[in-house]
Amino acid sequence: MALVLSVNVPSVKKPLPAETLTSGCSIGAVQDGGMGALVTLTTDFGRDSIYVAQLKAVLLSINRRLTIVDVTHEIPPQDVVSGAWVLRHTVPYFPEGSFHLAVIDPGVGTERRCLAVDWEGRYIVAPDNGLLTFLYQLSAPRRAVWIENRAYFRAEVSSTFHGRDLMGPALAWLTHGIPLEELGPSAQKWVELSDDWRPRVGDREIQGRIVFVDRFGNLITNIGKDCWPQQVRPVIKAGDYQLAELSRTYGEHPPGSLIALFGSQGYLEIAVVNGSAAEQTKLTVGTPVLVTW
Repeated sequence: MALVLSVNVPSVKKPLPAETLTSGCSIGAVQDGGMGALVTLTTDFGRDSIYVAQLKAVLLSINRRLTIVDVTHEIPPQDVVSGAWVLRHTVPYFPEGSFHLAVIDPGVGTERRCLAVDWEGRYIVAPDNGLLTFLYQLSAPRRAVWIENRAYFRAEVSSTFHGRDLMGPALAWLTHGIPLEELGPSAQKWVELSDDWRPRVGDREIQGRIVFVDRFGNLITNIGKDCWPQQVRPVIKAGDYQLAELSRTYGEHPPGSLIALFGSQGYLEIAVVNGSAAEQTKLTVGTPVLVTW
């Protein structure tokens, strides 16, 4: 039996604003392939999951001309903090006019709402659960709306897969040039992660946390170079581990060494040379990190 994707085709009572469309495109252009656009996906679905395939199928059924970039589908399940960190360090690299769908959604089917935002000219759709917190620390969204207009959902909406049935279709219709405000009312307040996920700089200390574990097992913190003390020798403590030296790069030490350094994203990380700090130390996202001097 073939799987048939049922997608609403919104009826538009008035022409879309000319400035939102390329030449000759209208809401009906979905039948001819639609407008080309760059879309990224960030999820916790798993690389080989059928959920990724279904999500892409829905997107392409609405706009066949999309270029889809898989940022990652390997966010740890339900790990909103890791997802927020990935968005913070990927979305700004993409050009204005790009579209970004983020689905790490442990609250799916509950009262939590879904957001569509214009962030620095990049359009992001995500559940309202703090996923966009670290991006908002760079700058506030220019516009934000609640996704409530069911004309832009799939015809049938599962209570456990809003990425496929609600957020995905909404983002795909945005790539056709519909105004953000077509999706729903303006959002003025949204969920953000607690201040515990911001580094706290004291008189002679910095309190931070591990916010991401990369593929190599490096433990990346939220302590950036901008708050690092100058011309002192800080001591770094995380769990039962203490490091009194800041390295420049991994190769300065023999394999198996536990080191601290600033990684390519500009944040303090704890690493094991040619190994995994996550496996060796058993430290995880959320572990406090204390820097003193």
